[in-house]
Amino acid sequence: MSRGPGYETRALLTTRRAMIVTGCAALMVALVIIGAYVWPSITAVERGLLVLAVAVSTTGCFLGRDPRGLVLAVSGLAILLLLVASSPSDVEWLPLVVLVAYPAYFTAILVPVRAAPWVAVGAGILLAALWASRPTNVVSGALQVYGGWVSVAQVVLGTLGIGLAWRLLLTQAEAADERAALVSGRRRLTESARERARAWRAAVLRVHESVLNTIRYVLAVDAVDADRLRQEIEVDLSPPAGGPGRDQRPAADLVAAMRDDEILVRRVRIVGAVPAVSVAAASWEVLRAALVELGRNAVLHGGAQNVDVSMAVPASGMLIIHVSDDGAGYEEGAWPGVGMGTVLSAVTTDLRGSWEIGIGPHGGAAVRIAVPLSAEEVATAPGAFDQGRLLVTAPLAAQSLVGFLFVLALVQIGEKQDTYGGIAAAIAIVTTVGVVVRRRLLGRSAAALLMLAPAAAPWLLVTSQWRCEETSTVAPILNLTGFCLLAVAAWSRLWPGVLGIAVWAAGALALTLEFPGHCRDAVSLALLNSLLAIPVLLLSIWVALRAYQRAEVRRAQERRAAEAEATRALVAADLDASLHGAVAEAVDLLAGVAGTGGADEAARHRLRLLDGRIRAALQVDPRAGGALPDVVRSVVEEAARRGSPVVVRALASSGDRRPLPSAVGALLVELVDVGDGPPATVQAFTDGEEDHLSFVVAPDRLDACGLRPGEQRLLGDVVVEVEDLAEPADGGTRLSVLVSRPVRPAAASASV
Repeated sequence: MSRGPGYETRALLTTRRAMIVTGCAALMVALVIIGAYVWPSITAVERGLLVLAVAVSTTGCFLGRDPRGLVLAVSGLAILLLLVASSPSDVEWLPLVVLVAYPAYFTAILVPVRAAPWVAVGAGILLAALWASRPTNVVSGALQVYGGWVSVAQVVLGTLGIGLAWRLLLTQAEAADERAALVSGRRRLTESARERARAWRAAVLRVHESVLNTIRYVLAVDAVDADRLRQEIEVDLSPPAGGPGRDQRPAADLVAAMRDDEILVRRVRIVGAVPAVSVAAASWEVLRAALVELGRNAVLHGGAQNVDVSMAVPASGMLIIHVSDDGAGYEEGAWPGVGMGTVLSAVTTDLRGSWEIGIGPHGGAAVRIAVPLSAEEVATAPGAFDQGRLLVTAPLAAQSLVGFLFVLALVQIGEKQDTYGGIAAAIAIVTTVGVVVRRRLLGRSAAALLMLAPAAAPWLLVTSQWRCEETSTVAPILNLTGFCLLAVAAWSRLWPGVLGIAVWAAGALALTLEFPGHCRDAVSLALLNSLLAIPVLLLSIWVALRAYQRAEVRRAQERRAAEAEATRALVAADLDASLHGAVAEAVDLLAGVAGTGGADEAARHRLRLLDGRIRAALQVDPRAGGALPDVVRSVVEEAARRGSPVVVRALASSGDRRPLPSAVGALLVELVDVGDGPPATVQAFTDGEEDHLSFVVAPDRLDACGLRPGEQRLLGDVVVEVEDLAEPADGGTRLSVLVSRPVRPAAASASV
């Protein structure tokens, strides 16, 4: 199945449409103004053809979104050529070179790229034939120099120039689209992984805020609040709609969200003034989850009575949030738990922010969060300006190549002042060709220097004593330097270009006024021809930029939306497979506890089993996590099947997914199978060089596994060692068993 044009090609087609529509409109407006001026003196046939051409070309411009509309617009220009051959009047008012050049240029970028040289040759033949008939209604101007062959050569080269530029740009655009198609797979994997992590964290928070906190609440009290318990166990496992939204929410609503939480109500205090700023809706939700989790941790685990929140915007684009409490604080070196680790990870990865944990002013915990106010990325296509610039300036540079012949004709007039003007024009020609071939944006100083010669050329010719017969030499020089200036200005920044065009236009007007009023038509037409190219040039470049930007942004948005939708479906399936049974059982059990007002020992034991299973499942993404947390999950599931609860702390590791030796899993299952004894505690962490699992167990479990205090055992590349006796908070004797393995890079892991 054939694939439609990619975003680069579509943007280039939009640039072509803008150039053709603008060029046709500008030429028609100029001819209408000139035609209105000479209307009483031209023939009825000329009037009718002018009206018909304007109507056809205007209709084509309005239908320009369709390529057939562009063909119609160019056909309207072609009708104007009939004005030259059909019943011409004796009034010189038609710019013959322009009437041939514009349709030729536009046809060269509408036909297949291989046909452009034939269009150029045909345009040259047509111009030579029309001029050979010596029409009486044409402003001859440059056609009088060298028998008109220089003008013919300019039209041919200009058409070839724009045709070659179009072919080059089209080839580049198609190649860029092909490259985009080739790398889209890798890009999709990256974006899918990012969206998956975001959706997974969002689902983790939902379960943690409802089921896990509720289980911990039931296990911590003798009599439960039935109404609160019923509210807490309402949980939805489906990941929320993803992708950064454009909607904004006030930062002040974050504090309101904390105060709305049933655990934090009447405990949240605002320190200082909340800045009147807004954050993107997706960013707001991540921050809300983080602040609620931090506040709940302070109250439920730290015994805090008050949670202080302050916000500030000390630097442009950054929001700083401080959360502190008067509770017990965090243990030094402790790894964040499931909920807190999840929300702080989201701050770092989803919002590109940062966080720090410390001690607050009241001795409790303090967390500092810094995030950008807007997490949106704006895609801008690099080189978008260059597409419009090259397409417009290529014919100008190509025409200037034969402009040296006009310079030679000017110098032959013999005035010293004319020689200076000719030298300036020659420098302008060389400059223009070099700038367009180079295809790079000019700095302000370089642009001002390079525009000096074409802008000064008309001024160097002002003081000469011009005669009417010399208009045919001065007019092409004026037109040539104007085109050269526009080409250089197109590759410069705004203000140097505006200044250069203004200086040239003032000099060109002064030069035009040097000629007697009855014979300045050719020079006036040259001035008008150069000014006519300005809107074509500016609008084409501007449309090119906008088209490339819109195409890139739209392409990125569509790609991300599709990836987000597909990823959310996969995450939902994984969550359902991992958690649905355990969460559903926990919710049913909690509903029963709410109905009876308390939990018996059997219910408490079952809740402990489910708590470990849910905590392990929540922290192990089956597609994105490392191998060690996966082992923890399978060990916890097997222990729960045997009736042994496991206290699961935070599970963090590298992405090393190499499977562990089967003997390690069997050893760990025996280690945590405590029966009616105190449950084992497990935690996973990494230092970047090694992944570690830490199991805190009672001494009798060592005997069951054949381990001894201080022993170190090697199973493949996995080291199992029993650390010295430790004294936990409850005063019971416990041992720490550490399982370690060196981390391998992802590429090395994939090859195993």
